[in-house]
Amino acid sequence: MPVRVALYARYSTDLQDERSIEDQVALGRRLIRAEGLTEAGVFADGIKTSATLMGREGLVDLMKAVEGGQVDVVLVEHLDRISRDQAELANFYKKLRYYGVMLREVHGGDANAITVGVRGLTGSLFLTDLKDKVRRGLDGNICRGLSAGGKAHGYEPIPGKPGELQIVPGRRREASHTC
Repeated sequence: MPVRVALYARYSTDLQDERSIEDQVALGRRLIRAEGLTEAGVFADGIKTSATLMGREGLVDLMKAVEGGQVDVVLVEHLDRISRDQAELANFYKKLRYYGVMLREVHGGDANAITVGVRGLTGSLFLTDLKDKVRRGLDGNICRGLSAGGKAHGYEPIPGKPGELQIVPGRRREASHTC
């Protein structure tokens, strides 16, 4: 009986090229062809964070195929396409194992408890570092008098000066600066 491989691909933000999914799928298809496996479907989520599995319809559909016995292997470019959250990646792996389905990385081979643990840990650390760096960048914008995104209560944009703000007349008491 041929081995049925489901491909899963994801990209995180609207700043990334949506062709990332096409590239991930093409990479997986090359491996499937090279090893004489059978493609059992492509599942993908665009503009979805790796911090949670919530709201990822492609992943939900993939799990339905797994639960329905239509898949023998889930193939991803890298385990962080599933999740960078340590607990969620481990739980996803456990669910696949429950249904007798293997999890495999294109370049890393078959996942096991050790690779899932290590990739989950490094993914979680990546997210923590990324949050710290984003906050540092936003704080730097604020200290330079620029917008950190969103609406700043008591401030308004300066026409013709993107990212720059001015205190709204009459609201000086509501506007504050922490630098």
